[in-house]
Amino acid sequence: MQQLVINQSDGTSTAYELSLSTVTIGSGMECVIIVPDESVAPMHIQITLDVSGYVVSDLAGNESTSVNDYPIEPGTAYQMESGMRIRMGTVEVLYLIEEEAAAVEDAASEVQEADAQQAYAVAQSFPVPGSFPLPRHSDGAFAPAKSGFNLWLAACILTTLLSVGFALVAVVHVAGVFQDMR
Repeated sequence: MQQLVINQSDGTSTAYELSLSTVTIGSGMECVIIVPDESVAPMHIQITLDVSGYVVSDLAGNESTSVNDYPIEPGTAYQMESGMRIRMGTVEVLYLIEEEAAAVEDAASEVQEADAQQAYAVAQSFPVPGSFPLPRHSDGAFAPAKSGFNLWLAACILTTLLSVGFALVAVVHVAGVFQDMR
């Protein structure tokens, strides 16, 4: 199970299970997850599932989106990892995978009488099992997800399909020639 926890500037938090292949988040009614906050663009970010996992892209284009406090480029896909914090204006989105999502729920139940900020701080203190380092630029910012492999894989599949198609056409043609000879 993968979750997105939306932490709004007023201290409220809402968790969403990430089960769709594409999720748009923003203040607009056309988004899958609607965040009613004036600092959030109508279509602020898009989270998409690809062969390497979920990636996030900035749709707002107004330099109000960051990943773990590093600004991201609009339209560029960034690989997501558990514990990643995505900021949209004054709203933060926390991406969690199974164990971490359960840890956040446990932490929230342990501090029910505490406010949302304290629960969030407790959840952030949990280690992130199985996380891997994201590629980073020399200044520490995240590097975009590599799409070269995806293009290479698509080219291989297309070449294979074309080859099979040409082979079928050749077999049908040869079979027709032999039938005509009879």
